[in-house]
Amino acid sequence: MENQPIKENNPSKLDRAVKISVIIGALIVGLSIAYYLVIFLPQKAKMTLEQQSERCYGASQNYFKDYMKKQGEYAQNYQSSHYQYSNHYNQKLNKCFIDIVNNESYEYHSTVYDVYENKEWGGIDTAGETVGNCGLQKKGCKSKVEFNNLIQPLMEQ
Repeated sequence: MENQPIKENNPSKLDRAVKISVIIGALIVGLSIAYYLVIFLPQKAKMTLEQQSERCYGASQNYFKDYMKKQGEYAQNYQSSHYQYSNHYNQKLNKCFIDIVNNESYEYHSTVYDVYENKEWGGIDTAGETVGNCGLQKKGCKSKVEFNNLIQPLMEQ
């Protein structure tokens, strides 16, 4: 008997089933990887608004303490009566803002900072009714009311 060559052009049903299984397996692995990268990781990395607000609050406390140290002994002695701050996590801008106010009897100073970037966004300085510097991010103002209107979106969104 002569050996007859096996025909490779005629795949068996088993070969076909293996190929289909490999293709389906590769598709499942590919879709799983895509889901993990596109959907799962971004959701995991994204903190909730409450978590961001808590983080901002803690960072603002530390920022204010450091700010007061830089102001010197006078500011530290009168901290409770003259210096105050408020903070807000702005979800739209993904930034933590702090508004530090020094409200003495005759002078009023308010400065808004981006806590995470340690960057001043604007402020107002007054002596009595006279307004000195007043503005926020290249927008000028002429009064406390105008300044408060400028910072309101930052401190409320």
